[in-house]
Amino acid sequence: MTMPICPYPDCYGELQALRTCPQCGRSTKLCGACGAHIRLFASFCRVCGAPALSSEMDWVTFKGSPGRLGTSNYQPGWTLLQLNNENPLQRTGGFLINGPCHSLLTYDGHLFALSATGSLSVAPLTEGEELQARVWSINLGAPIYADPVIHRGSFYVAAGNQLFACTLSDFAEPSMVERWRFNFRERVPVSALLPVDDSLYVTLAHDPQYQYGSMVRLDGISGAAQPREVELHNGWMPSPAAASSDGKAVFFLAAGTMGLYCGMVSHRGGEPVGEWRHVGNAPSPMDPLHPIAVRGGKIFAVFKQRQTLYRIDAESAWIDNMIAQDARKFSLSANGNVLVVTPGNVVIPTRNLGKEILPGYIVSSQPLLLGDAAAVMGMGGGSVWILDMANPARFREWPVRGAGGGITALAPYGDLLAVGDANGAVTIARFNVS
Repeated sequence: MTMPICPYPDCYGELQALRTCPQCGRSTKLCGACGAHIRLFASFCRVCGAPALSSEMDWVTFKGSPGRLGTSNYQPGWTLLQLNNENPLQRTGGFLINGPCHSLLTYDGHLFALSATGSLSVAPLTEGEELQARVWSINLGAPIYADPVIHRGSFYVAAGNQLFACTLSDFAEPSMVERWRFNFRERVPVSALLPVDDSLYVTLAHDPQYQYGSMVRLDGISGAAQPREVELHNGWMPSPAAASSDGKAVFFLAAGTMGLYCGMVSHRGGEPVGEWRHVGNAPSPMDPLHPIAVRGGKIFAVFKQRQTLYRIDAESAWIDNMIAQDARKFSLSANGNVLVVTPGNVVIPTRNLGKEILPGYIVSSQPLLLGDAAAVMGMGGGSVWILDMANPARFREWPVRGAGGGITALAPYGDLLAVGDANGAVTIARFNVS
């Protein structure tokens, strides 16, 4: 029987039955088609060429998916009643990053943590307090405004006025190898990224007040050369883009001379084709600081008048439902329920959880929905709250040890939860079933 050999260049270590090479110390994964060992983060098998299997546990962009739903596709194997009442999460490790935690992504069993000051840290999602020693970090040299994205085995991150593309399987500790770099001219450039097919939608802010901006599409992002730039909008600040669940349509909202418009770009083979649709019954300008979400042919967006969350029919570009006022953040569950964070409240339309649940507390992170089972929120006081989506009156609280300045980012990976705070502490915990 032939002994499997480490797939990384310049290493010929014998793997035996191991997933980590005993010679170079790097991790591998197995091809789902032929069982060969391939590099961590690889998109294709080096032996048979089959695409590497994606995992429903991965959390690869802002709010988890191109639809910006805020929902993990991984269904927990527990109910809230099974969680330990005193300790619903059990800390398994943690580390520090250089600056307030801005974004957390999970992919192939690893955590990607980005600080607002521009540092990137990558850590294995393994248990043990010695995790800090296994973290590698680099400084991107400029502040971060947009959440990074992982798409088809590549990592895209914007720092300052530059956008970097890196092939994840080429990541070498402690550095990343650029495939290409794109420079934007604007002073406060990238506020959002969305990958679809071989394109990347980039929302640009032209001023610090986010009054004016543009939406551009970069085509050919998977190659080694700089992608081609296509301008889709330039004027009033547009919303971040969001995609339909099948990835065949991308939507964003932007003001024009005659009011609010919905931009739609179709990805149905060949070159992407765009069109504009007038939102004729818009009650006020939409709030460009709030991401939109797309589900089932509907667009969810927050408007400036009383910070109201509305639902827009994507086909007719007509508002067909008012959902909640004073919306600060929102997520959509797998069965279509909307969870809205308002000042001092959490609202599920037709169910106001209000003062009985969160009296005087501030939700400081984007809510994370675990399938239809639970909602997880990071609080300004440094704790994590877990609500039962079937019966929101049931909840658990987990004070995060050493958290300071409030929880700013959450990312799931199966039954693990990564938590980042405003002081740069990142904690990894496991849901604790009694």
